[in-house]
Amino acid sequence: MPRILSFWVIFALLAASVVAEYSQAYAHHSMELACVAYCNNDELVDSWSCPMCKQLPQIDYAHSIRDDAESVIVVIMTEQTDSGKILHVAFRGTVDIKNWVEDFKAWQEKFDEWPECKVHDGFARAYRAVEEQIRREVQLLMAKGDITAVRTTGHSLGGAIATLCAVDLRTSGIVDRDTFLGTYTFGEPRVGNPDYVDLVEGTLDEHYRVVHWQDLVPMVPPHMLGIYHHAANEVWYNEDMSDYRICDGSGEDPTCSLSQPTWVGHVDYSIDCHLHYLGIFTSECVCS
Repeated sequence: MPRILSFWVIFALLAASVVAEYSQAYAHHSMELACVAYCNNDELVDSWSCPMCKQLPQIDYAHSIRDDAESVIVVIMTEQTDSGKILHVAFRGTVDIKNWVEDFKAWQEKFDEWPECKVHDGFARAYRAVEEQIRREVQLLMAKGDITAVRTTGHSLGGAIATLCAVDLRTSGIVDRDTFLGTYTFGEPRVGNPDYVDLVEGTLDEHYRVVHWQDLVPMVPPHMLGIYHHAANEVWYNEDMSDYRICDGSGEDPTCSLSQPTWVGHVDYSIDCHLHYLGIFTSECVCS
């Protein structure tokens, strides 16, 4: 029986636009913003005085949102650039990655807003914990009329939530089709089923999923029986991150990160790949 696509999936596919070209410079900047979300000190971030904050003087506004029950930290920022004002939403990633992977559960649940889409239960729960606060803050900033682009980013678990957030901002109408909406993530796990992938790829103007060599996190949950699938576009970096390739549009290119041996048996090395992206070590992002 053919798949019956939901309204939002059909909307996304009809409205899909050409994805912007990958930028390594912007990827590095996105990882810097993801690093800020790891600070875990709202006062330092909101006053823009955390160590990474001081390296990004072009950010002119920052506001932290957190939910301690779900261990979610979000930083919403604005940045004036030559091409206009960007609204950034950055999510903190997983702090204890080894225990997270060992305890990983692959349960899925439906999003009421996207009836045919199923996403990982834990990722959905984490986003819902901060969803309303993010929506309100983004609406307030968009109402000022000077935002020309909205971008979400995150590392690890933060990458999964960043993608959910971007899709939600578009399908809820908070970010309309006249405003550019893009996502760069780092070490993002698989988030949902093929219908969710269709929605991501058709809804966002840009979606790049950066993977460092043998990072284990993009390998979970397993790609099994059509239940979990990565969205395009994977950008796969070599071991020392000196070179990269843009993978095919399937989201599961067998010649990219999937070509590497399973992380079972060398967990510590795979975790080291996960914690190091584009010269930034996430352990150094935590504020004292």
